[in-house]
Amino acid sequence: MPGVRPAAPEELPPGVPAGTRCTLPVVDTGEYLPWLAAACAAAGVTTVPGRVDALDDVPGEVVVVAAGSRPGRCSVTAPACPCRARWCAWPIRG
Repeated sequence: MPGVRPAAPEELPPGVPAGTRCTLPVVDTGEYLPWLAAACAAAGVTTVPGRVDALDDVPGEVVVVAAGSRPGRCSVTAPACPCRARWCAWPIRG
């Protein structure tokens, strides 16, 4: 990653002996997920909103992206995603 460097002591919170500074890309999932859902739909993926309480409730492989989601709030997509898993899931906003 370009620009990675050790953090200067004045950049660190009190009590933290060392750290690293860098600039990272940030993805606004509120903008990205509608595009992803549309791309999946265009590829023939069916989205079925629902709740999955245990992975044993879902047949086959599951890919879950839950970054920033709240417990119990995710969308399961079936039967296939571009990632080639049988099921995919991502957070529901709101």
